[in-house]
Amino acid sequence: MNDLIIDKNYEGLVENKFNYKLNESVQCEGNLKIVLDKFLIVDGYIEARGSIKASRSIKADESIKAGGSIKADESIEAGGSIKAGGFIEAGWSIKAGGSIKTDESIEAGWSIKADESIEAGRSIKADESIEAGWSIKADGSIEAGGSIKAGGSIEAGGSIKAGGFIEAGWSIKAGGSIKTDESIEAGGSIKAGGFIEVGWSIKAGGSILIAKQLQTENERLKTENVMGDKLCPIGQTSTCGYWAKQQKQIVVLQAKNSKLKLLNAFYIERLNLKART
Repeated sequence: MNDLIIDKNYEGLVENKFNYKLNESVQCEGNLKIVLDKFLIVDGYIEARGSIKASRSIKADESIKAGGSIKADESIEAGGSIKAGGFIEAGWSIKAGGSIKTDESIEAGWSIKADESIEAGRSIKADESIEAGWSIKADGSIEAGGSIKAGGSIEAGGSIKAGGFIEAGWSIKAGGSIKTDESIEAGGSIKAGGFIEVGWSIKAGGSILIAKQLQTENERLKTENVMGDKLCPIGQTSTCGYWAKQQKQIVVLQAKNSKLKLLNAFYIERLNLKART
């Protein structure tokens, strides 16, 4: 494979006050290395069969694609999609007008944002926010220091963890646990293979299903029929009245000093749920 290095001497490179610009696409049969003291803007696409590595930021008006990994010390931005066979990593932000997709992990020192979907074969992690216009999906974990938001679904084979809110227009699903310091809200269902821990509230337009038994303030939570006063064992699903007619199943968690409300969606106010030990 023929590697390519873009530095100050690269043919066609135009230097401006704050950046360098190429008025054509960049295509490389091997590894692409960008060694510049300002960020690079490409009027077209960037594509390499191997990996792409930049000492500062890279921006393409169209797509950025690599057979291997894509890494920038600062930001990675594309007007179209960003796709890699290896990991995608930026010291600051990753942003795409299309989708962001990799067979491995996606990680940013600040934010990850895609107008379409974000998908990783392993984990997705950002120190601040993760946001997608469509769906967010990882075979491993999804973690953000701030919020996680998707217009569609959020799905992780492992856990989902956020310092801010977790919000999905459709469903939220984790093979492991779901944890946030703020609220969890989904237009459809919420499902966790582990525990759910929230700082503020949980709201779902569909069902809330939790595999683990839970407790709060050292009390076991109970599963209650929202249309009556009959208690059921933890882990079973309670259906009746409106919910049964709508063919919706719901697990209701009743905790000390909390109040249950039956709205168009299911709501639990100010709970702090922890895994049972």
